[in-house]
Amino acid sequence: MVHFGVEFAANEKDKLDTVGVSTFNKNIHKETNKFEKANISNIDKELPDLSFFLDFQEYWIKPLANVFNISVKELKQTAINIVVNEWGVTLSERFIKDPRPHGHKETHASHSSIPSTQPYDFYLGYHVIFTMASRLLKSHPVVEGKYDWEDDLWADWISDHLLSMDNGYLLADLRDPAPLVRREWLSKKITDSWRWEIEYSDFLEGLLLSKGGRTFLCVTGSWSDNDGRGNNETYSVSSALVSVNNSASLLKALVSCRNPHDYKLPSYNEERFELDDSAFKLKGWLLEPDEYKKLDEIDPYAAELKFPIRRISKEHEELLDLHYSLLSRTYLDDKGNSQGFSETWTDTRSNDRYSDNIIRDGSRLYLSLDILKHLCVKTKLSLILEVSISRQSSTHDKDVPDDVKYPGPYCNLYTLSKDGVIRDYQSRSYQLR
Repeated sequence: MVHFGVEFAANEKDKLDTVGVSTFNKNIHKETNKFEKANISNIDKELPDLSFFLDFQEYWIKPLANVFNISVKELKQTAINIVVNEWGVTLSERFIKDPRPHGHKETHASHSSIPSTQPYDFYLGYHVIFTMASRLLKSHPVVEGKYDWEDDLWADWISDHLLSMDNGYLLADLRDPAPLVRREWLSKKITDSWRWEIEYSDFLEGLLLSKGGRTFLCVTGSWSDNDGRGNNETYSVSSALVSVNNSASLLKALVSCRNPHDYKLPSYNEERFELDDSAFKLKGWLLEPDEYKKLDEIDPYAAELKFPIRRISKEHEELLDLHYSLLSRTYLDDKGNSQGFSETWTDTRSNDRYSDNIIRDGSRLYLSLDILKHLCVKTKLSLILEVSISRQSSTHDKDVPDDVKYPGPYCNLYTLSKDGVIRDYQSRSYQLR
C-alpha cells in the first residue's frame, strides 16, 4: 500500500491508523462538579508553585482537561510533576530559567499561539501538554460533547495542533516565486501626489493577463508590492454572477457608493449577500476561505503566505468540468488543457515576525476567457468583477490629516458577458479575445 508516496505493508498501515485514536467508548458526562482523576503521574506532595508561560493554564491545560473531564488544578499539578520530577528540570524559584537571551517580540505568545522562537518555559510547557495528552488517551475515555457540533472532542483538540493541510504537505510547499512582471511606477520617481495618481488603465492591468497567446482574467485575489522606501500598493479583486438584464444597473448602483466597504460581492452560498429573485439574481461562485493556518504557520519558509488557496466552488467546478491540482495550482478541463491557475507568494520576514516592515505578498486566481464565457453560458448569468487599488506611503507628518495620510481605495467595476465583452459602469466596452 502506498500512502503519501511511502509504501507500507498492510499491517503497518493498520497499526498507524490506530495511533492517536481512543480505544474507549465515550464518557457521557453529567452536569456535575465531579471530575475524573488523572492518575498519570505520581504527584509529589511538595511540588513547587511553578509558572510556565502566559495563558498556559487557561488556553493550554484547560482545553485538554475538558476533553477528559479532568480538573484543571490536577492537570497543572501533573504538568509540574512531570517537568520537575520526571524530567529533572532545575527551577529558579517559581520560574524556568532560560540561559539564552531573546528579544521580547520573537518569544511573545498569547492565548494558544506559538512564538516564532520558543523560550525554554514554553518549550517545556508545550511538550508536557502532549505528554499528558498521550497518557490520558491511553487511560481515559473521551467525554461526549454536549452540543451537536461537538462530534469528537479529542479530534477537535488534536486538529488544532496539526499541520494546516491534511495531505502531508506543508504551507511552504504551496509557495510560488513572486511575479517577475511588476508595476511600472516602481521604477519611477514618486511624487507627493502618487497616492492619488491612479489611472483607468491601472484597473485593467490588475484584471487582465496575456499568457501563452491566451487571455486570462483575475477573478479573485489580493496582492501588494512596494518600492522598499515606504510606498506600498495593494490590489484586490472579487467577482460574482449577476442577472444579464440587471448587470448594467448594478454596476452603476455600486460605483455610486461613497465607501466600497458599504457593499460586498457574495462568495459561494453567502446567503446574506446573495439575491435569488425571479427578476434579479446575484450569486457567489468562489469559495470563502473557512480554514486557517495551524502548526506550520510559524514555519519561516511559509512566511506570510495566504491560506487557503483561492478556489472555485465544487458545484461550479463540476458545472465547468474542471479538475484542480493542488500542487501545480492549475485547473484542467476534460481534455487536459489548462483553463486557469492560482498563485500565492510572499517575502520572508526577518526573524522578528512582528516587524512592521512592508513585504511583497499576494494570492490570486486567474481563469481563461474561454472558461469564463462558458461559465456565463452554463449559468445564463454575467460575471461582475470589482477591482480596487489602495496606495499608502509611510509619511509620519503629524500635521497631515488621516484622510490624506490614509486615502481609501479606488474602485472600478466591470461585467463580462457570454460573448467575451467586458463593460464598465460608463458603458465603455471592450471585446476580449
